[in-house]
Formats: sequence, structure tokens, C-alpha cells
Amino acid sequence: MSYRVGFDVGGTFTDFVLQSPAGDLTTGKRLTTYPDPSEACLAGLDALLARAGVAWADVGQAVHGTTLGSNVVIERKARGVGLLTTRGFRDVLVIGREKRYQVYDLQIEKPPPLVPRRLIGEVTERVLADGSVRTPLDEADARRAIRELVARGVTTLAVCLLHAYLNPAHEQRIAALAAEEAPDLIVTLSHEVSPTFREYERTSTTVVNAYVMTAVRDYLRGLGRALGARIVHVYGLTETYGPHTVCQWQPDWAGEDAATRARLLSRQGVAMVMADPIRVVDEAGRDVPRDGATVGEIVMRGNNVMKGYHDDPDATAHAFRGGVFHSGDLGVQHPDGYVELRDRAKDVVISGGENISTIEVEQAIVSHRAVLEAAVVGIPDERWGERPKAFVVLRPGAAAGHDELTEHVRARLAHYKCPDVFQIVDELPRTSTGKVRKVLLREREWAGHERMIS
Repeated sequence: MSYRVGFDVGGTFTDFVLQSPAGDLTTGKRLTTYPDPSEACLAGLDALLARAGVAWADVGQAVHGTTLGSNVVIERKARGVGLLTTRGFRDVLVIGREKRYQVYDLQIEKPPPLVPRRLIGEVTERVLADGSVRTPLDEADARRAIRELVARGVTTLAVCLLHAYLNPAHEQRIAALAAEEAPDLIVTLSHEVSPTFREYERTSTTVVNAYVMTAVRDYLRGLGRALGARIVHVYGLTETYGPHTVCQWQPDWAGEDAATRARLLSRQGVAMVMADPIRVVDEAGRDVPRDGATVGEIVMRGNNVMKGYHDDPDATAHAFRGGVFHSGDLGVQHPDGYVELRDRAKDVVISGGENISTIEVEQAIVSHRAVLEAAVVGIPDERWGERPKAFVVLRPGAAAGHDELTEHVRARLAHYKCPDVFQIVDELPRTSTGKVRKVLLREREWAGHERMIS
């Protein structure tokens, strides 16, 4: 076993604790340094390890906490934060919920919004409560609004459009327009930060994210650079003897903002040196366009790919049809050649001809505060062929019923993607390595039926 270290940066002090494999604790404390709190972190960690006689190589895990973000909000230190919203909703932050801290105090003064009105822009567009588009996005108007806000000093932009949690297309397009009009502008979108209804809550949450992201990004960038830490994303299967691809770092990524780097590094990447180039193909085996949008199956070939399944020639022939190994994973390929997973082919639910990604549905379910984890599979349906069903594990002491979970999911996804059934279970079946055994869940639901649609 290795050592574990934790450090917490507060407004006044930075605290440290080192835990030995036997559970013994060594603690330390330093004054937080400004404007760069990472100075105290590094000095304190070096001192703590030196006092305990532990080398950095013996530390297997580091846990970090900080109040930096909340302090930025409380002290209102951020600058250059703007908001872009649907025309007619410029004053959402001021109106709020019309609540008073003191009901009978007619002279009460509410704190001013984090974004002043002069840095709030409006754009012509309208999405209705069912996700349909009433007024298409006026791109010329959006470009004008972006340029005006940048001219007023906005460097970080929160975008919160009406009902974007149901249909994010307009917010996504504004992000693309902002990249063209102001490449250095940092953009945060409400459907990514808080994909839920209630405009004030979603707007204020997105604004707070924009308010702290620059400070937190710069802080983490400095700390990561000083610690020399870098997370490397790899991807593979048992059939490829471990990792087959790596999200190889590219030098020009260093100039990207933190959000862009995180998005680039979250992809599964390109093939390792012992493998042929990774491919994404359609049902006919043709390579899909490298547009980051067209979904196909990831196929592999190389020295690390297995020869076949033991004593199962039929399964081997199916897996290697076309001379390449079919992973069963669905993904896209970006213009730079990097692949990104979307789902497992066998996990996609085909309902009435529409493909439903179980990963997308599961993510919507687990965003509920009462849900610990969830697994979604397709179950037989006489009308649609199959429909999604969710197996849900609740957090200890929490409660949530079918109607509440249905409302929660429908507020985040198209209604046809919402499971027809939510079954509360104590635990999900897993393999010895912790993977959810969806095949068992499917087999139980399809017992007695002639076929399983996958």
C-alpha cells in the first residue's frame, strides 16, 4: 500500500494531512498565499513529506479541496463576466423569485446580481416548453450581441436561453459563433451546467460557473504544472490485451482554455504504436466521415488484438468480419483522427426506429439527488419493438418514485427517451471487475420472447 495526502486551501489557511499505509496521520498548516495559492500548497506538501520522511514516489493518491471558487463569488473578485440570454429575459437575475429576506421591510436592499445589466445581452430566438422551436436563432443578431459584449470587456460569457435544457441547439450554435467572433472568449452553456427547468435557478447557476471558472482554471493550471501531473486517457478491451488507443497530447493544445483541453483529453484518442490506425465504420464496413458527429462502430487491427475466441469459431468469425475486430462500441471520429465513444452497440435501445443511447439516459437519471446509480436496457414492447427500462439504486435513506423520476428525466431529454419503467433495486449485477452485467438484465426481461432487439 502507498501513502495518501490531502490538502485543503481556505481563505486564510491551507491545511495538509498525510496518511501512512498503517493509517497514521501527519498534519501541517500554512498561511494561504496570494495571488497564487499553489505556492503554499507546494511548499506545505514538500515540508509535510520531508517531516514524515516520505518520498513523492511513495504517494499513491492526492486529494485536494478548496474554497477558492466560493471566495471569488463572496468577495466579487471576478471581472469580465457577461450573460447572453433570450430576448425579453434580460432581467431574470434581478427579478429572481421575488422573495424578500424580511417580508415587512419595505426598504430592504437585495444584493446586486453578479453580472451588471450593461454586460447582459439579448438574442432573438425562442424554444418552447416542449423543446420545439418557435423562433429560429437569428445568427446575425447573435454575432452582434457577442461583439458588443466583448467590446464592453467581457472575457467569460454565460449563455442561458429559454428552455435550452430541452433543446440545446441554439446554445450550441451560439458557442460556435462565439468561437468565430471572439476566439479567446470563454463560454459556458446552461444546458451543460444545469440542464433543468426554472429560469432563475438555471441562469444564476450558469452565471456562477462563469464567474469562478477563470480563477479556478488558472489556479488548477498552475498547480498541475507545478506538480507535473497529467491525466492520460486510454481505451481498450480484453480482446486487445488492454489499451488499444491513447489520447495523445498535442503541443497546440497547451494554448487552449481549460474547458477545451478537458473536452479534447476526454476522447479515447488514436491507436498505439503496435496497432493499425483506429477506424469507425458503418454497417457496410465503410469509414464514416471524420466530422465528430456521424456514429459508427469502432473496429481494430494490430499486434495486440486477439486471434479469436477459444473454441468458438462462430463468435470469432462474427467478431472479425471484414478482416477487422469489431469492438461493439459505437463512436465518432473527429477531423484530427481522434475517436470518441458514444455507447455500446448492444446497449442502444431501438424504439420505433429511433436509437436511444442508454448512457445518455443513465446520466440523466443519476443526476437526480436521490439516485446512486442506474442501468438502462431495452425491454420488449408490442407497439415499438422495445422500450427503455431503468434499474435504479437509490442513495441510503433517499426516496424517489416512478412519477418523480419520469418528470426528472423528461425535463432533460426528449420524452421518447424516458424509460417506461423505473425499477428500484438494492444493487446492480456486476462482474468481478465491477462492470454492470446488462446482459443479465436483458435476459431476464426478454425471457420467453423469440428475439432480443439490440
